[in-house]
Amino acid sequence: MAALYWLVFLGSLCIGTVDGAGYLGRMPHHGGSCYYEDIKNAHFSYDEETCRRPDKWCCLHKCWATCGSTRRQSPINLDTSEARRTNANLKLYNIDKRVPATTHNSGHAPHFDVAEDNKDITLKLKNIIINKRWSKDTYIFHDIHIHLGKKENKGSEHSIDGKFYPMEAHMVFYNSKYEDISEAKSKDNGLAVIGVMIQVNKKHGDDNDDEDDDDDDDDDDDDAKKGNENEYDDEDEKDDEHDEYEGGEDNERSKREIRAKSCCRSNYWNYEYREHDEESFSKKCYEGRGKCKVRFAKTLSCLMEKYYEKIKEYHEQDNTTNGNHGPRCEYCGKKPSDYFIKEVCQKKAGNHSNTVIECGITPADVLPYDQRFYTYPGSLTTPPCYESVQWIVYKCPIKVSRKAFKALQRVEDTENNPLKEHGVRRPLQFNRYKVSVSKNF
Repeated sequence: MAALYWLVFLGSLCIGTVDGAGYLGRMPHHGGSCYYEDIKNAHFSYDEETCRRPDKWCCLHKCWATCGSTRRQSPINLDTSEARRTNANLKLYNIDKRVPATTHNSGHAPHFDVAEDNKDITLKLKNIIINKRWSKDTYIFHDIHIHLGKKENKGSEHSIDGKFYPMEAHMVFYNSKYEDISEAKSKDNGLAVIGVMIQVNKKHGDDNDDEDDDDDDDDDDDDAKKGNENEYDDEDEKDDEHDEYEGGEDNERSKREIRAKSCCRSNYWNYEYREHDEESFSKKCYEGRGKCKVRFAKTLSCLMEKYYEKIKEYHEQDNTTNGNHGPRCEYCGKKPSDYFIKEVCQKKAGNHSNTVIECGITPADVLPYDQRFYTYPGSLTTPPCYESVQWIVYKCPIKVSRKAFKALQRVEDTENNPLKEHGVRRPLQFNRYKVSVSKNF
């Protein structure tokens, strides 16, 4: 009997908590469970050897049943030849401003989140296409996060004409008609997510990392091979980005408000004044044709290098889970009712230690030079997989330093394994009916 109590005690040390549905919360250690009665304890995994792998997410809890849908699940392959031409012209408001932000290790992938108490600046997205029509809704910027895979050359979730990239950044926006992202994410047209493919810089001396590189991707764009990734043509741009990253606590707000030039060089900026004289960043950054012009994203690289190292370790919590060993897949493919989502699934994120991003964040840290993109109606790529997302995926990638890439690979998951062990990318989804994809080029 004493041995049994000892085993139970040891088992309790391996359990954490999650206060949120899927990507909004902290994930617990799984303890071998394949179904959970309480969403607060539910855990999903990218490990293909477990019952919590991506094709079984819908079996883990009724709140995640939509993950088994075949209607409009993401990610997908974006086929340029089959995409329909549209005159989409996105409007990003206050793109030159930086907003206060925090980050923490959720045990899944670290997010750069807009600070909950941010009252100063709202970054907004307008003019997205939904069901082939212009939407009048406004979307509020919420976070940036980055996916990667087990293999360096296959870390993006979407593919473009069958090609994957080492990473894929997601910038999440929620519909302003809802109070917050927790309420918006289950609603029709509740979210808009901008996806940007990321390459890893191969320039000599990029970092001092002496680890061996696995599965190097030799398929970089020809433009990059010919030197067109020339990162710092504009010395002023180089200096400004350095200042943004190095800004400390003194004059914090003024440092955040330094104009971010990382989306486009100064001669490509185009402002149009709209409501209340707000500044609007138009699509005319760089209307590329043919091959992509790849931008080295220095500010994003700095953020990744500095803050992924700070939050690398995952610190589990000591709550117990009520998981069961047998999966329950009878609800797979069925979206829970709005009432069930509100009463059971819609949980606020729990208490965790946030690290402040001193210089704040802006979508301009991630946006490419080239403004060609695809758009389609899809879903979240993590549980609860609600089909509430209008995706905007840019055709052309950006680049980050190899040191930044390695920093993300080393961040720990809930089992204290580096993210690179299993990756954090959902495989391509093959829906029953072909999803309608549009393009603006």
